Amino acid sequence: MKLTESLWAKITAVFLVFFAAVGFTLGAAGSIAANELGLYVDVDIPYVESASYRNRAAAFAGSLAWDYYNDLDSFARTVEQGYSQYAAGNTNVIFTIRDDTGAVQATNDTGRAATGELTFRFAGDPQTRRVRRVYDDGEASETAPKDTLITDDGLSDRFTVTVSLPVEKTVADKFLFEHNLYRTINRGKHRLLWLCGASALTLTIAVVFLFCAAGHHAGREGITLNPLDRLPYDLYLCLLGLITMMLLLASVWLAENIETFYNIYGIILGVALAGVLALTALAAGLTTATRFKAGGWWRNTILWRLLRLLAKLCAGAAKCVSAVALQWRVALLVGAFLFCFWFFAMHGAWDQEFQIVVIGLGLIAVTLCCLTAARFGRVARGGQAIAGGQIDEKIELKGLHGSLRGLAEDLNSIGDGLSIAVEDRIKSERLKTELITNVSHDIKTPLTSLINYVDLLKKEPLEGNAAEYADILEKHANRLKKLTVDLIEASKAATGNIQAELVPVDLCELVDQALAEYDERLAQSRVTPVVTVPDGPRTVLADSKLIWRVLDNLLSNAAKYSQEGTRLYIDVLDRGEQVVLAIKNISRERLNIDPAELTERFVRGDSARHTEGSGLGLNIAKSLTEIQNGRLTIEIDGDLFKTELVFDRLITQ
Repeated sequence: MKLTESLWAKITAVFLVFFAAVGFTLGAAGSIAANELGLYVDVDIPYVESASYRNRAAAFAGSLAWDYYNDLDSFARTVEQGYSQYAAGNTNVIFTIRDDTGAVQATNDTGRAATGELTFRFAGDPQTRRVRRVYDDGEASETAPKDTLITDDGLSDRFTVTVSLPVEKTVADKFLFEHNLYRTINRGKHRLLWLCGASALTLTIAVVFLFCAAGHHAGREGITLNPLDRLPYDLYLCLLGLITMMLLLASVWLAENIETFYNIYGIILGVALAGVLALTALAAGLTTATRFKAGGWWRNTILWRLLRLLAKLCAGAAKCVSAVALQWRVALLVGAFLFCFWFFAMHGAWDQEFQIVVIGLGLIAVTLCCLTAARFGRVARGGQAIAGGQIDEKIELKGLHGSLRGLAEDLNSIGDGLSIAVEDRIKSERLKTELITNVSHDIKTPLTSLINYVDLLKKEPLEGNAAEYADILEKHANRLKKLTVDLIEASKAATGNIQAELVPVDLCELVDQALAEYDERLAQSRVTPVVTVPDGPRTVLADSKLIWRVLDNLLSNAAKYSQEGTRLYIDVLDRGEQVVLAIKNISRERLNIDPAELTERFVRGDSARHTEGSGLGLNIAKSLTEIQNGRLTIEIDGDLFKTELVFDRLITQ
């Protein structure tokens, strides 16, 4: 017979788990306590010289100082009469409170032999009655709650608290408990570590053996479930969880009141609770291991059975309802609920049982409506995403039936069609951009030669109309050169091949520089600039060259196309955390074009078709602005033409 099938081996392992858990609890708790008491650092020192005693004495002195200073009139009297918790019969601590002159203000010293004397200095505020401890360097540190802190200026009352312990301790207080605990643990601190390690090893071996032996029985092949393993899994775990919770509550209560149980009974109770907790956890683990080995553990749960029943009901209802059109399903559901409500109300059967039936029907109706609404919402969100430009969005078809599924498939097909169209458009734009770039580069070289030869020709003596023809040739050659440069720049801006070096730029200063540059051109166009800038700089992160090119294009358009005798408004203003540069002018001709089209390449308004220009200025300005993380907007209101440059404001210190 295998050891894993032996009943006596399993019983022995269970006992080992219990006693190993008890030993581990004792060893771990004792080792932790020894470490907190500093027994592994300070070797063989008496309790009154330990850090644990100093901390406990400091806490006692702080509490004593607070109570004393807030009850100066009666504190000493209550201590002498034995009513106070600090009276000699109520605490082992011997204390003496002296003022800054050394006079005794309160004490419970009855002449007992004492040891471990410590003195603490305190300072108090006579008005607020707050107290702080004063260290050797004179710094005050709070002993009062944080919401009662005071300034050092009010700490005028100084006093000291001296505490010590009697050699013979007769009161069962925290000091006696800690003193006894200190001595007990100090004697066996190293054995506690060995006990903890040996118990942990024994516990591990016993638990591993029991897990391996779970489900195995002598004379039976395979995994055999015992009567406890045949209980519903979730019900069994709930029972074990309830027991565990009760044990944990008992352990917490015992831990909070451990000083009351500093005797053999308290220790026995504590370790017994630890052992029972270990057995409870072992029972949960063994039944889990047995069920997992047997397979299909989830089938023996109450939750699984309820879910199966609910699934069958839902499947049957869905099969019946799916054959009906959506609008008739909703009408049928609402009609059935209203009929039941009317029937019970008319026949006076509105008692508790029928109320439950009506509520149940209502819940079913609401559930179906919610499911349908959720699926419709999924389709609607998918449609909104596609309409919003997310053409790669696909509506999940899982759970959709009937007309909703057809609608989702149609929307997915629309998205596929849009994706193809967008890809074709992007490809076309890319080819067009490459063509423009290549042609512009091919034109630029011979055009440069042409301009040079025209310049040489003008230096020669020309007769008749030759000089005039040379001027016209130079004018159109320079215009063609500017168009070529604009084409190359527009292509670079559109493809993102321009690198922006963002630096702090003051828009107010930039406007002043631009107006100085365009003052003569605006005067020739009989356009009066009106500038409004705020006090102080308005700094943004931008490329100084690129933003100048943007402003140059906008002011150039204003000079070309503004109505003579009108004003050009240039405003720098704050808009939340952004800075806006707004330019407004009155157009010379009627504006009959969509503002969005003006930022496309080679698009010009009707009023500009007889003037020089390529139709690239606003397109270049928009692309360069976006490269600098800004935004260019255009608004047209009748003959009013308004452009705005929007950048995030840079806050400088």
